Amino acid sequence: MKHDNIFKKTYKYMAPSVLIAMVATILGFTALFVSPVPMIADFGKTLTIGLAVSFLAALLILTTNLYIRDKYFCDHAQSSTCALPRESHWLERTLSAMTQKVLSQKYLILCLCMAITVWGFASDAKVGIQTDIERFMPQDTPELVEIRELRDLIGSTDQLTIMVEGPDVLSTDYLLWLEGVRTGVESEFPGIVLSAVSVTSLYRQTQKDPTLSEENMSGFLTSLPATQRRLFVDGAQQTTIITLNIARLDNEPLRNFIVGLKLFLDSNQPQGSQLTVTGKAVIDAEMMTSLTGGRREMTLLGTIFVFFGLLLIYRNVLKAVVPVFPICLIIGWSGGAMYLLGIDYTPLTATMGALIIGIGTEFTILLMERYFEERQKGVSKEEAMIATVGKIGKPILASALTTIGGFSALIFSDFLILKEFGIVTLLNITLCLVSSLIVLPPLIVMLDRKQPSTVQVLAQSKA
Repeated sequence: MKHDNIFKKTYKYMAPSVLIAMVATILGFTALFVSPVPMIADFGKTLTIGLAVSFLAALLILTTNLYIRDKYFCDHAQSSTCALPRESHWLERTLSAMTQKVLSQKYLILCLCMAITVWGFASDAKVGIQTDIERFMPQDTPELVEIRELRDLIGSTDQLTIMVEGPDVLSTDYLLWLEGVRTGVESEFPGIVLSAVSVTSLYRQTQKDPTLSEENMSGFLTSLPATQRRLFVDGAQQTTIITLNIARLDNEPLRNFIVGLKLFLDSNQPQGSQLTVTGKAVIDAEMMTSLTGGRREMTLLGTIFVFFGLLLIYRNVLKAVVPVFPICLIIGWSGGAMYLLGIDYTPLTATMGALIIGIGTEFTILLMERYFEERQKGVSKEEAMIATVGKIGKPILASALTTIGGFSALIFSDFLILKEFGIVTLLNITLCLVSSLIVLPPLIVMLDRKQPSTVQVLAQSKA
C-alpha cells in the first residue's frame, strides 16, 4: 500500500508540472514550423514528436518500472541500493546555500543580468552570418580541394543564367540588343562577371563574318547539332539565354549582385520581352537567406506562443510571464556569447532562439511549480525558494548535464557547421541552467512581496 501511495503522489504532483513544461516546450518549437524552408519545419516537427514520445515513455514506462522495482525487487531494510536517503544530499545542501546567497543579492543580480542582456542584444547585431557551404565542410576534403583547383584553372565554377523571352529572339534587332546586354553586363559588374556567353558570342567566336543578322544567325544555328542548338535557343525561337560565369561570392554579396543585375536588365529591357534571372546561384542565395533569415521572427513567435499557451493554461498573467522572462534574458546572453566567441550564425545556429525557448521554459516551469507547492506549506517565501532549488535543482541539473552530454558529440565533428551548432547548443543549455537557478529565484521572490502575495494567490488557485 505504501508503494501505491508513492506512485499516486508521483502522478498527482509531478505529472501535471511535467505536462505543462512539455506543452510550453512544444510551443517554443512550434515557431520552427513557420520557416519557409522545409528542413527547418521538419526539424521542429521531429523535436515535437520526440518530446511527446519522451514524455509518454517517462510517464508510462519509467514510473512503472520504478514501481515494479521498488515493490517487488527491493528490500529497503536490507539493500543499501534501495535505501531511501535519510538526510539531504550534498548537492541539495550546496544548491540551497547558493540560493540563500543569491536571494541576499537579488537586486544586484537582476540588474547585472539585465545589463548583460542589453549588451548581448546589441552585440547580436554584430554577429556575422555564414552561408558559404564550402566553409561548412572539412577543408581537406578531396572533393573540395579538387573543385578549388578547377576554379583556379578555369576561373569560375559558379554560374547564373539570364533567360530572355520575346516574339522572335533571332531577329536582327534582338540579336544586336542581346549582344549589347551581354557585353554590358561584363562592363557593369567587373570582378564579379568573369565572362558572359550567349548565342551571339558563340557566333562571333566561330564565324568569319561577325555581322549579326537574322539570316547569318539562322544559317549558323542550322549548322549546329540539335542538342547544341537547344542549349541556346528553343525550337520556337522565342527563348534564349545568357550564361554568366561569376566569381565565388558569399550569400550577401551574391544577393546584392542579383538585385543590381535585375535593375540593370530592367533599364535595358526591350518592349514585349521578359527577362528572368535564374540558375543554381539564385536558388542557393534564396535557400541560404531563408535558412538564416527570420531567426528573430521565429524567436519572437516562439516567445509569444509560450506566453499565450501558459496564459491559457494558468489563466493568470504573472504565471505566464515568470517562466518566459528568464528565457528572454538567455536569448540576449546567447547573442553576446556568440559575438565574443567569434561564431557566426549558420542555417543550424539560426534556430537556436526557438530551441532556447523550448529547453529553458521546461526548467523554469518545473522550478516555479515546485515553489508554489512549498508556499502552500505556509513557509516564508525565502524558505520556500531555498527548499525549492535544493530539491528540484538536482533533477534540473541532471537533465541539463545529460542534454549537454548528448550534444557534446557534435563538437568532435569534422564539419564546422555541426561543430559550431554543438558549441552553441552546449552554451545555451548552460545559460538556461544558470538562468533557472540564478535569475528565476530572486525574480519570483521579488514578485512575492505582499501578504497575501500575488504569487501565493496563484499557488492557491493552481489549476
